[in-house]
Amino acid sequence: MTRINTVLGSISSGDPGITLVREHCVIGFPGWEWDPLCEPPNREIIEL
Repeated sequence: MTRINTVLGSISSGDPGITLVREHCVIGFPGWEWDPLCEPPNREIIEL
C-alpha cells in the first residue's frame, strides 16, 4: 500500500481517514504586478 509522509512520520494511505485539502493560490488579473496601487508581496509572510 502507498505511504504518505507527514510531519509525524510516514503512514499508510488508508490511515488518515477524512482529511481537509489546503491550497495556496495567488490570483490576479493580467498585469496586476505592474499596478502602482498594488503592494508588493510580503516575503516574511510568504516564506513562513
